[in-house]
Amino acid sequence: MAETDAPRPMTHGQLVAKVLNDPAIRAAVESRPAAAEAKRRYDESAVGILADLTVLGFHVESVQDLYQRRMDYRSAVPVLLDWLPRVDYMPLFESIVSALAFVGPAKKQRQQIFLQYFRNPTWPGDPQTPPGQRTISERIRFAVAEGLHRTAGPAIADDLIDLALNRSYGETRAAIILGLPKTRDDRVPTILITVLNDPTVRTYAVKVLGQMRYEPARQVITAMADLPDRNLRAHIRTALKRIDRT
Repeated sequence: MAETDAPRPMTHGQLVAKVLNDPAIRAAVESRPAAAEAKRRYDESAVGILADLTVLGFHVESVQDLYQRRMDYRSAVPVLLDWLPRVDYMPLFESIVSALAFVGPAKKQRQQIFLQYFRNPTWPGDPQTPPGQRTISERIRFAVAEGLHRTAGPAIADDLIDLALNRSYGETRAAIILGLPKTRDDRVPTILITVLNDPTVRTYAVKVLGQMRYEPARQVITAMADLPDRNLRAHIRTALKRIDRT
């Protein structure tokens, strides 16, 4: 499992050691019992998958180590895929999705799994959501949408376009919209202009149209410049500047 010579981010274990040895950081963490409980639950949930990874020779202290340490972990993909539907702690699920998204070749199977989860976000654990927080289904969709963004390509253009146009998914399809240009599909500019009338994702569509420097979108983007959303207006200004450089 070769690693690159690039500087490595701190591993999970190194970060924990820093916390334990830095009085100021330790005091801050100890004053936040919710954070400590979240770490405990993550570590408890990851015992099985880390054991399976160790059998393969990956001596890591967290799933994130696989990609943060820039390992060649292609041989670990079957283990990641096996555990994905079994974990019942969302942060661990999100870590596994990220690991699957970052690994190199043979992405077709992963794309189909991400698409399946986005359309049908099944969950083996307690589906209850505390008031004011995203639902389990929304968190699953946000996670796998990032995976689809990372692995997007012409092979799943029809799928991504279908999801991007489905307003029932709301903002969970934001990363999908950001990944549409990777499909190199001629329909993408039209799709992006179409979703500009959807408040949940129009900021992302504006951003991509600007990145593409799509001149035909200038008029419709300009017409949105007086909307009250400050974040949207900032993206509109950036997009128009980029289009001006075409």
